[in-house]
Amino acid sequence: MNWLNRLFTKYRHPKSATKFNVLAQFIYDLRHSKYSKIQMDVYYDEQLVLQLFNQKDINSWELKIPIIPDKNGGVLIALSFNKEIIDNEQNFDRFFKSPFFKSSVLLSHPGAESYFIAYPSSMSDNAIAEKVKNILNQVYLIDDSAELAVYVRAF
Repeated sequence: MNWLNRLFTKYRHPKSATKFNVLAQFIYDLRHSKYSKIQMDVYYDEQLVLQLFNQKDINSWELKIPIIPDKNGGVLIALSFNKEIIDNEQNFDRFFKSPFFKSSVLLSHPGAESYFIAYPSSMSDNAIAEKVKNILNQVYLIDDSAELAVYVRAF
Protein backbone atom coordinates (compact mmCIF):
# COMPACT_ATOMS: atom_id res chain seq x y z
CA MET A 1 0.00 0.00 0.00
CA ASN A 2 1.49 3.36 -0.97
CA TRP A 3 1.59 6.34 1.39
CA LEU A 4 -1.36 8.06 -0.29
CA ASN A 5 -3.65 5.09 0.36
CA ARG A 6 -2.47 4.94 3.97
CA LEU A 7 -3.21 8.64 4.32
CA PHE A 8 -6.74 8.28 2.96
CA THR A 9 -7.34 5.25 5.15
CA LYS A 10 -6.20 7.14 8.22
CA TYR A 11 -8.16 10.35 7.70
CA ARG A 12 -11.04 9.72 5.34
CA HIS A 13 -13.88 8.11 7.21
CA PRO A 14 -17.11 6.95 5.55
CA LYS A 15 -19.11 9.35 7.73
CA SER A 16 -16.70 12.16 8.43
CA ALA A 17 -19.41 14.66 9.37
CA THR A 18 -18.16 16.43 12.43
CA LYS A 19 -19.13 19.15 14.87
CA PHE A 20 -17.09 22.30 15.28
CA ASN A 21 -15.51 21.04 18.50
CA VAL A 22 -13.26 18.57 16.67
CA LEU A 23 -11.83 21.02 14.14
CA ALA A 24 -8.72 21.50 16.29
CA GLN A 25 -7.89 17.80 15.95
CA PHE A 26 -8.12 18.00 12.16
CA ILE A 27 -5.92 21.12 12.22
CA TYR A 28 -3.41 19.28 14.40
CA ASP A 29 -3.36 16.42 11.85
CA LEU A 30 -2.78 18.92 9.03
CA ARG A 31 0.03 20.74 10.80
CA HIS A 32 1.85 17.72 12.16
CA SER A 33 1.54 15.21 9.33
CA LYS A 34 4.83 13.68 8.26
CA TYR A 35 3.62 13.96 4.67
CA SER A 36 3.89 17.06 2.51
CA LYS A 37 1.19 18.54 0.32
CA ILE A 38 -1.68 17.93 2.71
CA GLN A 39 -4.89 19.96 2.70
CA MET A 40 -7.98 20.10 4.87
CA ASP A 41 -11.27 20.54 3.03
CA VAL A 42 -14.36 21.75 4.91
CA TYR A 43 -17.73 21.02 3.33
CA TYR A 44 -21.15 22.26 4.36
CA ASP A 45 -24.31 21.12 2.61
CA GLU A 46 -22.15 19.26 0.06
CA GLN A 47 -20.30 22.45 -0.92
CA LEU A 48 -16.64 23.14 -0.34
CA VAL A 49 -16.54 26.27 1.81
CA LEU A 50 -12.96 26.40 3.12
CA GLN A 51 -9.59 24.84 2.54
CA LEU A 52 -6.64 24.86 4.91
CA PHE A 53 -3.04 24.21 3.96
CA ASN A 54 0.21 23.87 5.82
CA GLN A 55 2.29 26.92 4.88
CA LYS A 56 5.44 24.84 4.45
CA ASP A 57 3.86 23.37 1.28
CA ILE A 58 3.03 26.59 -0.59
CA ASN A 59 6.46 27.02 -2.20
CA SER A 60 5.73 23.92 -4.29
CA TRP A 61 2.52 25.36 -5.75
CA GLU A 62 2.29 26.45 -9.36
CA LEU A 63 0.16 29.41 -8.26
CA LYS A 64 2.35 31.89 -6.45
CA ILE A 65 0.76 33.53 -3.43
CA PRO A 66 2.34 36.76 -2.18
CA ILE A 67 2.83 35.44 1.37
CA ILE A 68 6.11 34.59 3.04
CA PRO A 69 5.41 31.06 4.28
CA ASP A 70 5.87 30.04 7.90
CA LYS A 71 7.74 26.77 7.42
CA ASN A 72 7.22 25.73 11.05
CA GLY A 73 3.57 24.73 10.71
CA GLY A 74 1.68 27.93 10.00
CA VAL A 75 -1.75 27.48 8.46
CA LEU A 76 -3.11 29.08 5.31
CA ILE A 77 -6.90 29.34 5.01
CA ALA A 78 -8.37 29.68 1.51
CA LEU A 79 -11.80 31.10 0.84
CA SER A 80 -12.88 30.82 -2.79
CA PHE A 81 -15.73 32.70 -4.35
CA ASN A 82 -17.13 31.44 -7.63
CA LYS A 83 -20.50 31.42 -9.34
CA GLU A 84 -21.20 27.76 -8.59
CA ILE A 85 -21.36 28.27 -4.83
CA ILE A 86 -24.83 28.91 -3.44
CA ASP A 87 -25.24 32.48 -2.09
CA ASN A 88 -21.81 33.38 -3.49
CA GLU A 89 -22.49 37.12 -3.76
CA GLN A 90 -23.91 37.36 -0.24
CA ASN A 91 -21.03 35.30 1.15
CA PHE A 92 -18.49 37.57 -0.53
CA ASP A 93 -20.29 40.69 0.69
CA ARG A 94 -20.14 39.42 4.29
CA PHE A 95 -16.47 38.49 3.83
CA PHE A 96 -15.68 41.95 2.40
CA LYS A 97 -17.26 43.58 5.48
CA SER A 98 -15.59 41.21 7.95
CA PRO A 99 -12.26 41.71 9.74
CA PHE A 100 -10.92 38.70 7.82
CA PHE A 101 -10.90 40.60 4.54
CA LYS A 102 -8.31 43.12 5.77
CA SER A 103 -5.84 40.35 6.57
CA SER A 104 -6.39 38.39 3.36
CA VAL A 105 -4.43 38.24 0.12
CA LEU A 106 -6.26 37.94 -3.22
CA LEU A 107 -5.29 35.43 -5.88
CA SER A 108 -7.37 35.52 -9.08
CA HIS A 109 -7.46 32.45 -11.28
CA PRO A 110 -9.81 31.19 -14.02
CA GLY A 111 -13.36 30.76 -12.73
CA ALA A 112 -12.82 32.04 -9.19
CA GLU A 113 -11.17 34.44 -6.84
CA SER A 114 -9.47 33.03 -3.79
CA TYR A 115 -8.54 34.90 -0.66
CA PHE A 116 -5.83 33.53 1.59
CA ILE A 117 -5.38 34.26 5.27
CA ALA A 118 -2.15 33.19 6.94
CA TYR A 119 -1.87 32.25 10.61
CA PRO A 120 1.56 31.68 12.16
CA SER A 121 2.91 28.51 13.71
CA SER A 122 2.86 30.29 17.07
CA MET A 123 -0.97 30.08 17.09
CA SER A 124 -2.40 27.00 18.77
CA ASP A 125 -4.60 24.50 16.95
CA ASN A 126 -7.52 25.62 19.13
CA ALA A 127 -6.96 29.29 18.24
CA ILE A 128 -6.91 28.48 14.52
CA ALA A 129 -10.03 26.32 14.93
CA GLU A 130 -11.69 29.34 16.57
CA LYS A 131 -10.73 31.49 13.54
CA VAL A 132 -12.23 28.84 11.23
CA LYS A 133 -15.43 28.81 13.32
CA ASN A 134 -15.64 32.60 13.13
CA ILE A 135 -15.18 32.59 9.35
CA LEU A 136 -17.87 29.93 8.98
CA ASN A 137 -20.22 31.87 11.29
CA GLN A 138 -19.64 35.35 9.88
CA VAL A 139 -19.05 34.73 6.17
CA TYR A 140 -21.14 31.64 5.45
CA LEU A 141 -23.71 32.00 8.28
CA ILE A 142 -23.01 28.42 9.41
CA ASP A 143 -23.82 28.11 13.10
CA ASP A 144 -22.07 26.01 15.72
CA SER A 145 -24.71 23.28 15.65
CA ALA A 146 -24.22 22.60 11.93
CA GLU A 147 -22.65 19.41 10.69
CA LEU A 148 -19.61 19.68 8.48
CA ALA A 149 -17.74 17.15 6.42
CA VAL A 150 -14.00 17.56 6.99
CA TYR A 151 -11.32 15.70 5.07
CA VAL A 152 -7.55 15.85 5.43
CA ARG A 153 -5.98 14.56 2.23
CA ALA A 154 -3.07 14.87 -0.14
CA PHE A 155 -3.18 17.22 -3.11
